[in-house]
Amino acid sequence: MPLDVLADRVREHGGVAFVVSVGDDGRPHTVSAAVSAGPDGLRATVGRTTAANAAARPDVTVLWPPGSDPRYCLIVDATATVDAGGSLLLSPTRAVQHRSADAPDDIPSCIPVEAPA
Repeated sequence: MPLDVLADRVREHGGVAFVVSVGDDGRPHTVSAAVSAGPDGLRATVGRTTAANAAARPDVTVLWPPGSDPRYCLIVDATATVDAGGSLLLSPTRAVQHRSADAPDDIPSCIPVEAPA
């Protein structure tokens, strides 16, 4: 995953996203969180429940609503670790810009976030 390219997409979408983790009962738990991109991945400031979920089940998804381009949202799948302060350190495994439901059908539905050719 090219973190510099992903960092550009994160900046375009803004510093607030939704983090989706999975609870003990197998149900999704979704929260709004401050998320930033750094040289080693993403960092999300979350509460105790999300941190506990990620510690037990580290596969999480982060979703940004459309940013500067209203046709696409940003979805990042990541592996989370919980730092001493309870924040999530996220190692992205897959990232796509996904077409919004109200965007025209004549544009791609998913654009993988990858290094430019």
